[in-house]
Amino acid sequence: MTRLSRLLRFAPVLLAALALGLPAKAADYPSGPIRIIIALPPGGSADTIGRYFAEHLNQRFKQTVIVENRPGADALIGPTYVARSKPDGLTLLFVTPSLPTFRALFKNPAIDPEKDLVAIGQVVASPYFIAIPSKSPFKTLPDFLNHVRANPGKLNVGVFAAGNRLTVETFKRGYGLDMTTVSYKGEQPMAAALMAGEVDLGIATAVTTVAPAKEGKLRILAVTGSKRAPTLPDAPTVAESGATGFEPGSIWFGLLAPAATPKDIVKTLSEEIFAFAARPELPAKLEPFGFVPAPTSTADFTALIAREAQNAIDSAKAAGIEPQ
Repeated sequence: MTRLSRLLRFAPVLLAALALGLPAKAADYPSGPIRIIIALPPGGSADTIGRYFAEHLNQRFKQTVIVENRPGADALIGPTYVARSKPDGLTLLFVTPSLPTFRALFKNPAIDPEKDLVAIGQVVASPYFIAIPSKSPFKTLPDFLNHVRANPGKLNVGVFAAGNRLTVETFKRGYGLDMTTVSYKGEQPMAAALMAGEVDLGIATAVTTVAPAKEGKLRILAVTGSKRAPTLPDAPTVAESGATGFEPGSIWFGLLAPAATPKDIVKTLSEEIFAFAARPELPAKLEPFGFVPAPTSTADFTALIAREAQNAIDSAKAAGIEPQ
């Protein structure tokens, strides 16, 4: 038997062995059950919307899609687990805006999200609701901002988590406000304090602000983002309110994977985000949480995470927040 004939005889075996070492391709994807990791406990809006997305992937891929909640360590456990997983597109991260705050809040976080994870796309978004007590004399956001600037250090603002504090500090820095920050152990306690007039301002989600606003217990001065919130259409956007010069950003949930995930799998998952956003029943399912479909490209989501990471670092330094 010649050398060539021996090589041809064993070619199928050699090719199969080589294939085992190659990364998965989109044509073979998914090759098994998909796990979507959420770094928060069950029951919240991220968990619920993440499960909606999991149902979508299950229907599209005809493959089991499992949602796993891995909370803890200030939302570091879930992203760290995904970053260290096999980059085959079978372990994904459904993430919140806490992700870009890691380098601002921790001296030595277990991972660098911008290096150890690849952004696939934003999935949904919600405005922040800029709220004041209903008995407050201010009717517009510019009126409130002008009063704070004229009375430095005399008004206060409530915060309920490290990520929310960075949002508030970014807001204060962006508008040049000198306000005292008052911390609460959760969003509900902060909202209760705001309704009671213990604090003068809160920046929170639809879950804690919309119902009180409709009941006359809070006043929404403005919502962030480019569009009004469907769940509270009478509230103006920041731009509509006349408070120009700074855009406070919005809440978002998005999808990421381990950094070395093949580009064609990232592309496939990105396409599924847009397909999910196009589902006609989705807006009604999202409305109770204040979210709307907001798919973005991989490039735009990557840029968003980088931009918010730098904003978090700048705001933490301005507020004297030392990384722990």
